[in-house]
Amino acid sequence: MIIGKPALIIHEMQKFVVDPQYAGFPALANQVTERGIAKKIAALATAFRNAGAPVFHTPARGRPDRKDVKVNTLIAAMSMKGTPLPQDHPAQAYVEGCEFHEGDFEIPRSSGMTAMVGTQLDTLMRRMDIETVVVTGVSVNVGVAGNVMVASELGYHVLVPDDCVAASDMETHRAIVDNQMRMIARVVQSEDVIAELAG
Repeated sequence: MIIGKPALIIHEMQKFVVDPQYAGFPALANQVTERGIAKKIAALATAFRNAGAPVFHTPARGRPDRKDVKVNTLIAAMSMKGTPLPQDHPAQAYVEGCEFHEGDFEIPRSSGMTAMVGTQLDTLMRRMDIETVVVTGVSVNVGVAGNVMVASELGYHVLVPDDCVAASDMETHRAIVDNQMRMIARVVQSEDVIAELAG
């Protein structure tokens, strides 16, 4: 299952995305809460750290002036509404269980949908000789799907722990994971990845 050196990507597990108190997409936040996604990602991240494998946090951190946002999609247009969150706003923080730990990597992006395009993520993973990428977080609808597709295109072996990713609803989750992601990644359970890391 894991080929060569693995890395874990934790995508957008921030309060303004997945905490029901702050989230702009309540349905997605509810799925994350109901399915216990953060707790499962936390266990997986602990296993990666214990194995000496890198953990990459890939938050969305927009510029206050939004000058780098290209309004060429519906979701980009939606992101332009309202006032941007200050970088020190509580909603920018990671949710409980998915916090940054010493030794982790943080690869923020100020625009775009995925962490694999327009950031240092690919360059860093290549420098570290990473071959297998384990993609977690949200959302299966957009960001996770984009990371999986681009990572696969760039030549990485991609694992998607089904219990560590979420969409806006289970019907959408199942449709994308079962019909799209399984064609370009290996869909697994987090406990299987943890067991393999433990060796």
